[in-house]
Amino acid sequence: MPVVDTSCLTYLIKINKLLFLKTLFSKIFITEEVLGELEMGFEGVTEIKDKLNDWIFIEEQENKLEALQLCREEGIEYTDALLILVAKKKKDILISNDSALIRIARIKGVECWWFTRCIIEGLKRKLIKKNEAKEILLSLVKNGMYLDNVVFAVLLEKIDKF
Repeated sequence: MPVVDTSCLTYLIKINKLLFLKTLFSKIFITEEVLGELEMGFEGVTEIKDKLNDWIFIEEQENKLEALQLCREEGIEYTDALLILVAKKKKDILISNDSALIRIARIKGVECWWFTRCIIEGLKRKLIKKNEAKEILLSLVKNGMYLDNVVFAVLLEKIDKF
């Protein structure tokens, strides 16, 4: 089951689609640090807390020194370093919308999905319909998720092909 970055969760909460991840994966993993980031003034954190140990599970990285070293060497946030190490240890997918996190994770041998790939996977698995996929994508962008114009256009084309 995938390890999920904070930004993915915040946008899904904003558009009231957090359960989409449950539909797609049945369970996901976050770190205590991701939960901590959500608790720092983010509206909707109780929605995550309500799902803990139901389908959202906290996975700890035992070697905090390794995370600190990765953080310093690669110039990434501590939370991101932990996500990489947890995904690598679990041999699971890391889902994020953070280009630096994905770039470093891939260098470290971690399979990564851009957050928007979840929408395409939902279509492939027939968990959502084309209209809902477009609605999710548009809602994410309207609520502040950055997408390059070309990427946005390509995603709309992919959705239309289903």
